[in-house]
Amino acid sequence: MKKCHAVRAQHVSQRGISVALNTCVFRFGIASSVVLAGAVASAQPGFVQQPPAEPPKVAPAQEPPPDVDHAPLPGQESGRTDVVDDGDTTKTQVERIAAKPVLWLVEATLAPVHGAITLWGRHRMSHQVGGLGDGKGVAFDINPLLRVDSGHGIAGFAGGAHAAAKNLFGEHEQLGVLAAGGAGGYIRQLYAVELDSGHRFGDSFALAVDGRYEDRPRDGFYGDGSEPVLRFSQKRAATDLVGDVRIADELHLRPSATLASNRYTSPIDGTALHAASADGQLELRWSNEHATGDWDQAWLPTDGTAASLAVARSQRLDDAPDFWRARLDVEQLVRLGIGPRVLAFRLHGEGVSTAAVPLPELPSLGGPLYLRGYALDQFRDRYAAVATIDYRWDLATWMGAHLFVDAGRVAPALDAFALTGVHVGYGGGILVGRHGAAIDLASTLDGGIMFAASIGLLPSTAAAAR
Repeated sequence: MKKCHAVRAQHVSQRGISVALNTCVFRFGIASSVVLAGAVASAQPGFVQQPPAEPPKVAPAQEPPPDVDHAPLPGQESGRTDVVDDGDTTKTQVERIAAKPVLWLVEATLAPVHGAITLWGRHRMSHQVGGLGDGKGVAFDINPLLRVDSGHGIAGFAGGAHAAAKNLFGEHEQLGVLAAGGAGGYIRQLYAVELDSGHRFGDSFALAVDGRYEDRPRDGFYGDGSEPVLRFSQKRAATDLVGDVRIADELHLRPSATLASNRYTSPIDGTALHAASADGQLELRWSNEHATGDWDQAWLPTDGTAASLAVARSQRLDDAPDFWRARLDVEQLVRLGIGPRVLAFRLHGEGVSTAAVPLPELPSLGGPLYLRGYALDQFRDRYAAVATIDYRWDLATWMGAHLFVDAGRVAPALDAFALTGVHVGYGGGILVGRHGAAIDLASTLDGGIMFAASIGLLPSTAAAAR
């Protein structure tokens, strides 16, 4: 107010007095408004300025339910409601019905092969109990087994499965179980169980124990080949304890002990016979076979050498005399070029120290391992030898093909071996993985055709296979 009086005194003119008075009135109004607002706020302490009210929400309109009663039927989604002619005449329907028994017969005939291939190709399982990628986990594998043989009076098959639990206790231990059955062929029943120590005893020693039983109703005795084949049956069982001493990466020493029993019938008169033994064997193995080229598949080695020399003593538990057995196997791979193209040269020889050996335990040739094209164990004697040339090439990353020639013979003594009397088999086939599947067609210079198809490997309880 003092400042207002000062302004009024300084401005004498009428215009100056008017300006001063207006200024004082304006300031007085602002001060009065502030004082009034403070009084109202102090009189109403709970007063808070509220935000403007939101407009009321309107619920969205509900869509009507779909008209199911007038929806198109399956096959009429295009909107057409008129009758569409499918071209299926009465003649076509009769022909389809008449062809069904033929289709059922074909499906039933191929069912074992189709089932085995489906299981092997699409349902091969590996389930990690300890977790995928866990080195301490347990893995379970189930693989099908199939063997089809046709030729030399045999037309049959054997099929089954091999199941394995790997890495049981964290050191790559393995437990495997195998079961197979067949009809018309050599094998009627086959069972096996195996336990391997893996790395439980370190990287330089492993121990394995296994047991096998095999019922074979149609093995053949061919004599000197001038008479019709005589069939006899076998029921073979064997239990092995095998050690593996790693001397070097390529060199292994394998001692083993075997208890074996074989109840078989005489092919001459059907007399029931029994052969039993406790065998001890020492085997030296060398292998450095490997894939060499950048495009070579791991399952198809292209270079290196594999060799095995085994000496065994058969302590007889029957009336036969004790005897010694020796076996030699050598394979040399020669890579011919990219693709790959490989030549494999193999030599197999086996002999026993006496002729007084039960018939099923004599060295033999013939079948899918030694002297292909001939019947299984067609030739038997004290000594047996066979040489093989095998040409292999790949057709895809998982499949290959091969052509082979086998030549061999048996003899009652080492000095009786000669080029005369050598039996020659030849043929070819398809390979799917190293131990996956194979289809072979073979013949011999003596005539005849042998067809064999397999998925996986069926073990044998024969003395020569141990």
